[in-house]
Amino acid sequence: MARYPQLFVVGAAKAGTSALHHYLAQHPELGMSAFKEPHHFASFTPDPRLRHMIRRYEDPAQYLALFAAHAQRRIWGESSPSYLFDEQAARRIHARVPQARLIVLLRDPVARAYSHYLMDCREGLQREAFWPALQRDYALPGKTWGGAGHCYVELGFYARQLRRYLDLFAREQLLILEFAELCAQPATTLRRVAAFLDIDPQGFAAVQAEAVNAYAQPRHALGRRLMAQQGLRRAAQALLPPGARRFIRERLLLRRSAKPAIEPQALHWLRALYAPELQALEALLGQALPSLRLELPEHPHALPDLSPQPA
Repeated sequence: MARYPQLFVVGAAKAGTSALHHYLAQHPELGMSAFKEPHHFASFTPDPRLRHMIRRYEDPAQYLALFAAHAQRRIWGESSPSYLFDEQAARRIHARVPQARLIVLLRDPVARAYSHYLMDCREGLQREAFWPALQRDYALPGKTWGGAGHCYVELGFYARQLRRYLDLFAREQLLILEFAELCAQPATTLRRVAAFLDIDPQGFAAVQAEAVNAYAQPRHALGRRLMAQQGLRRAAQALLPPGARRFIRERLLLRRSAKPAIEPQALHWLRALYAPELQALEALLGQALPSLRLELPEHPHALPDLSPQPA
């Protein structure tokens, strides 16, 4: 029988999964997938406009090839944030790997939605201001991961998403982490991960810090136009190695900057919408999650810079 990964970072989107994957990949006992988000166990079909951002490794052979370099590693793992939202992913993972270990990163859902929107603006996928974009997207029916809609609101309904996993997996198979702790205390987070996976915590001693959802915007009008050209980006993905693409993107097209403030009406509407969901989440998990309400100030001027400290 083919060996499958035993560790899945299932989400949430825009909650630090890339940084955590980066940390996990540096541990000598872990073999993380060469492609961070293979989405193998999800059920969505990506919108053609997003082919430069999303790829599904549906074929089992291609999926397992992502772990070929890690034959001697004790635990294989991957990080696909679609799995938390996708209605079929929990069942599919359980059918293949019933003893899987699952890590879930949770973030203030209001901040998650706004971070998601800012990413779409940077990628040329969104041009409206946040408040009208939020209302328009929320009204769209039948949204899926990687589909025509953005799911700004729906991706923050954590309680109903986690319930699918808790219906199938034992509670001790899930580790719930908070984005705020990963940002402020990455070493503490990684010690919890090591205990959960029964791996040597010293394996994380020399990890290189990773920026968590750092905000960047186009440097100039030309950069904005180029970022919005999906055909050009697909060609670059096909022709240029990852290092060259990263250099062009981070050094020539984008620049780091402070996040713009969220519109007050959007903040207050989302806070009210998510309040019962967060109560249901805390009841489901049997633990308080105060950081999921505190990332954004009630009277924002600028969003806080949550850059991680070295682990």
